Amino acid sequence: MKNKSKILAIILFLAVLEMTFCLVPSPALAQDMVITGGDIHIQEGEQVNSTIVIFGSTRVDGKVRQGVINILGNTEINGNAGSVVAVGGPAEINGTAWDVVVVGGPAVIRGQVSGDLVAVGGSVELTSSAKIMGDLVI
Repeated sequence: MKNKSKILAIILFLAVLEMTFCLVPSPALAQDMVITGGDIHIQEGEQVNSTIVIFGSTRVDGKVRQGVINILGNTEINGNAGSVVAVGGPAEINGTAWDVVVVGGPAVIRGQVSGDLVAVGGSVELTSSAKIMGDLVI
């Protein structure tokens, strides 16, 4: 059991580390969005490079190319996202995401996770339309 906890901690660390690299400047059309104490809504047809939200909500109806990090807020993916990390709040994947890591909150998957889904300290609901292409680690 200790090994499983260590593996999950390493996966979480690597996911957050990966998301940190999203802050490196990217091409002129790409955009990184960082918000503390507020909400981000990526509208349908809109594309950004990455998002980081602390104490607020993240809603993606458009596309986030690299990743979405949300700490202590709601995460809702209706469009497309790269890696998704949600800590301390609920996460809903209704669209498509690459890897998803949820820590300390419930996860509801109605869409597709193209890679792995990792959930620590929260519930996971997979609806009949959910597709997990990689590993499911709970």
